[in-house]
Amino acid sequence: MTSLSYMTLGKQAGLMIYDILENGSDIATLPVYQSKETILYVNQDVARQLGITLSEAVLANISER
Repeated sequence: MTSLSYMTLGKQAGLMIYDILENGSDIATLPVYQSKETILYVNQDVARQLGITLSEAVLANISER
């Protein structure tokens, strides 16, 4: 399963809120932020139970082991 990086998204939201509250930026003029970072999660225990062998390429891209 892939997911957004909620940590990165939260940091960006914090920076935007800071800009609004501290600098008086107009929320209507702030750019839309789209995260380009995704995270790959694989439940390796379930994959093993199902007899699924993960390739080295997939294993190399898993965010948490």
